[in-house]
Amino acid sequence: NIDVTVLDANDNAPVFNQSVYKASVMENTMKGTSIITVNATDADSGSNGLISYSLSKMKGSAADIFSIDENTGTISV
Repeated sequence: NIDVTVLDANDNAPVFNQSVYKASVMENTMKGTSIITVNATDADSGSNGLISYSLSKMKGSAADIFSIDENTGTISV
């Protein structure tokens, strides 16, 4: 499992458009393949409403396997 935590220091916390995202990855999936895209919105205005995605506290070898595009939320292997 990969848990995504939303951090926010402004008035409105970001909200994901789904409560749970699920994806399956085959063992032989090529590195660089997109698996799923998560999406959040923030009601704050201007730069306070910008979303930046990151993965943290991944267990085992997950940190070496998965990455997330900080701008789009696309998770890849």
